[in-house]
Amino acid sequence: MTDVVTLGETMAAVRTDGLLRLGGPAHWSIAGAESTVAIGLARLGHSARWIGRIGADEPGALVLRTLRAENVDTSLVRIDPDAPTGLILFETRVADTVRVNYYRGGSAGSQLSIEDVDGKLLPGTRILHLTGITPALGPGPAAAVLAAIAAARAVGAIVCLDVNYRSGLWSRATAASALRPLLGEVDILIASVDELGLVTPAGSDAAAGTGAAPGVGPQACRGGEAGRGGEGGQGPVRGTGAEAAPGGAAGAEAGPRGRPRLSGRGGPDAQAAPGGKVAVGDQAGPRAGARLSARGGSGAEAGGVAARREGAAAAARPDADVAPGADAARDGGVVSGGAAGPSAEASRIAALLDAGVREVVVTCGAAGAWAVTGAATAAVPARQVPVADPVGAGDAFAAGYLSAVLDGLDLDERLRRAVTTAAFAVATRGDWEGLPTRAELALLDAPPGTTIR
Repeated sequence: MTDVVTLGETMAAVRTDGLLRLGGPAHWSIAGAESTVAIGLARLGHSARWIGRIGADEPGALVLRTLRAENVDTSLVRIDPDAPTGLILFETRVADTVRVNYYRGGSAGSQLSIEDVDGKLLPGTRILHLTGITPALGPGPAAAVLAAIAAARAVGAIVCLDVNYRSGLWSRATAASALRPLLGEVDILIASVDELGLVTPAGSDAAAGTGAAPGVGPQACRGGEAGRGGEGGQGPVRGTGAEAAPGGAAGAEAGPRGRPRLSGRGGPDAQAAPGGKVAVGDQAGPRAGARLSARGGSGAEAGGVAARREGAAAAARPDADVAPGADAARDGGVVSGGAAGPSAEASRIAALLDAGVREVVVTCGAAGAWAVTGAATAAVPARQVPVADPVGAGDAFAAGYLSAVLDGLDLDERLRRAVTTAAFAVATRGDWEGLPTRAELALLDAPPGTTIR
């Protein structure tokens, strides 16, 4: 049984401490949003498999060796003799601003196809984790994503999509046209606050084109950095370079359209994960009013569109430590501007729930994150740590969140683990190198300057 399967491109990564043009020391590693999530989950004690292609070259050997050393299952990785492994260059330009250059056009990773995933998601796969990066790589990877989702549905796995918009790969309009049709098959959606408008269903009251609407952006996150940086990171990262692209647990009771039910505490059929239970077994009604309880049991019926909109409005209070509840709903979820009425974020979250997404998770960088289901909301602040490298925080967040889902934790606890793993990522250099083990999760609770002997 595999807890989580991911697929996408992993590249060889080169990091410099200063301007690349000036030469000097450089450090080789690997980078890829999906493989970073796989590493993060493996370090937390879960089984993780990465599906992708690498070239028959030394950078490809580096990718394979690194993932295997991190206990990521690479048994389905294909070595392409006709295409090179992609390359990503990181250079620290000023202070905490990192400039990223990609060289992935025509890479082995961009040749991913249906063949790479057909029949590869076996019964027992609990979560399929995808990002918006993979379908942006070309028609083949886009088709592979669709095939993977179909396979996940066939084996009863939860589908998680992290939007991870990359402007160097495609425009917002193109990304929206590719990602919005997936929403009906997505159980967990992770997006930064400025990505919400990109995936909000077209034609909904909340859809305001593909750009950020008023009230959506850093101010809505109490001044936090809303963007993502680097390969799956968050923070002040600038992307440039040669990016080019064409144009549930096994045994979980199935929900509508064969989708596993999401619950904070697994029912009697929930399978054990390290430290807890997978989030399955919750009751469900029709798609318009699915029971999605963050605390398990029989669940609280969402009551259709109106209840979801009320919950979403309550969720647009990222400064709350727990579900904002009636006060936030009465306030209209105002998070910026001081105007009365539901915020743009709340409306967009409600539209996503209406489209079939079961759990919407919104990241706000340094301001924290909040999550909404049809029956519950939660919000937590970010962990305060010195920033050594902003790249990789988004993928670390996703790894922590999915780990908590596998452990059957409550919605609030899922966010707390997610912001904790993200803090480890930004407090150390590299996309994945600083990700914590399960035993290290409590380290950030120690007083500053603590020496552990």
